Amino acid sequence: MRKITKDARMDHQPSRFRHQAGYVAFVAFMALCLIGGGGSRADMQSLPFVRLGAILLTAFMLLWAGQGSLRRVRTPLILLALFALLMIIQLIPLPPALWMGLPGHAGYSQLAEAAGIDQPWRPISITPDLTLNSLLALAIPAAALVTLALLPRESTFKVLPLLIAGALSSALIGVAQMSGDAGKDLYLYRITNFSAPVGFFANRNHQAAFLAMGIPMLALWAASLRGDPRKLLALRWTAFGAALFIVALGLATGSRMGVVLQLLGMAGAFALLRVRRGSTDVQTGKGRQCILIGAGVSMVLILGGAMIARSRAESIQRLFASDSGEDLRFAYISYTVDLAGKFFPFGSGFGSFDAVFREVEPRAQLGWAFFNHAHNDLIELAMNGGIFALGLLAVFLLWWFRQALRLWRGGSKSRSADLGRLGSILTAMLMLSSLVDYPLRTPTMALIFAISCFWMCGSSGSSEAREPRDRNEADDSAGPRFTR
Repeated sequence: MRKITKDARMDHQPSRFRHQAGYVAFVAFMALCLIGGGGSRADMQSLPFVRLGAILLTAFMLLWAGQGSLRRVRTPLILLALFALLMIIQLIPLPPALWMGLPGHAGYSQLAEAAGIDQPWRPISITPDLTLNSLLALAIPAAALVTLALLPRESTFKVLPLLIAGALSSALIGVAQMSGDAGKDLYLYRITNFSAPVGFFANRNHQAAFLAMGIPMLALWAASLRGDPRKLLALRWTAFGAALFIVALGLATGSRMGVVLQLLGMAGAFALLRVRRGSTDVQTGKGRQCILIGAGVSMVLILGGAMIARSRAESIQRLFASDSGEDLRFAYISYTVDLAGKFFPFGSGFGSFDAVFREVEPRAQLGWAFFNHAHNDLIELAMNGGIFALGLLAVFLLWWFRQALRLWRGGSKSRSADLGRLGSILTAMLMLSSLVDYPLRTPTMALIFAISCFWMCGSSGSSEAREPRDRNEADDSAGPRFTR
C-alpha cells in the first residue's frame, strides 16, 4: 500500500499554486493582447500596457512562478535574442566619418551640410526611436516563449481552446460591428477599416488571417475530444458549425489573402485529421465519408453565400473588384527593392520604412493615404536589417523546415505532436500572409506565432515518448512522490 509522505505533500502544494498562478497570468496576458494588441502602429495608446504586461509576465515566470526549463525553446529564444542584439547595434551612435560612409546614409549628411548643421554621432538607424519601438515589440513573443516553457506541460495543452475562444470572440465582435450605427462604437482603433468586420483588429487582413487560423484549430480540438459518443457528436458538429461561421465572416472582411489562407487552413485541417485517423473515427469508411460530405457542404455554402452576397455586400464585392490600394503594393515593390539595395548590407534600421520610402514615393501618388509598410515583410526585413537580418531569417527557416519535417514524418499521435503539427500550419499561414501584408507586426499575431513555435519544439525530447495520447490516459506527472 502506498501513502503520500508529509514532506512531499507540503512541497507539492506551493509548487502547484505557482503553476496555477503562472497559467492564470498567461491567460490574462493573452486577453490583454487580444484587446489591446490588434494594431501595428507605434502610437497606439494600448501598446505600452501590452508591452509592460509582457515584461511583467516574463519577470514573474523567471523569478517565482516558473518551474520548467527554457532548454526546449532555446533555438527560438536565441534567434529572438539575436534579432534584439541587431536592433541594439543599430542604436549605437557612430562617429560622423564612419556614419557618412554607410551605404544609403550619404544623402542625409549632404542635406545637413547644405543646411549648415554640424554632424553629431548618429546610429545606423535612420529612425532610432522607431528602432527602439521594434526592440520593445520583441517583448511579446519573448514572454510567450518563456512562460510556456516554464509552465507544466498539461497547462500548455489548455492554450488551444483559449485561442479558439479568441477567434470566435473576434468573429462575434465583427458581426456586431456590421450591425449598423450602433456597431461603429465597437471598433477598437482610430485608424481602421470601418466598413469591415475587423473584430479585435485594426486591419481587415489581420482579422481574416486570425479567423482562417481558427479552421485547423477547431479541427484538432474536435478530433482530440474524448468521452460520451453522443456528447462528442454534438461537440464536433458545434465545432463544424463554428468553422462555417468564421469562414463566412472571413469572406465578409473582403480580404483576398484571407480567402487563400482559408483554403490553406482547410487543407491543414484535413492533414491533421488524416494523421490522427488512428485515434478517431476518421479511420473508418464512415468517418471518411462524413469528412468528404462535410467538405462538400462547406464549399457549397461558401461559394453559394459568396455569390448571393456578391451584389449586396461591399466587403464581398471587394473580393471580386480591383483595388487601387492593393495594386500600388505591387507597383511599389520595385521601389522597396531598390531601397533595400541602397542600404545593403547594414540596412536602414528597423521601423524606418515609412520615413525612408518618402524619398522615392512617386509624386503622382501623393494623397491622404500613405504607404506605411512594404506589404512584403521579406523585402522590408532586407531593407531595415540588411544581410544580418536575412541571415537570421534563413536560420529560422532552416529550423522551421527541420521541425516541420520531423513532426509530419514522425507519425506520433501524442498531444504534443498534434500541437506541433498545428503550430507548423499556423506559422506557415502567417509567413505566407507576410509576403503581402504585415500581420506579425501586431502584438496579437506575434503572440500566436510564438505560441505556434513553442508547439513546434514542445514535443522534442524524451518526454514525448512517455506522454499520453489523450487526457483519459494522462497521469499527474507534477504530483507528489509516493513511498512504500
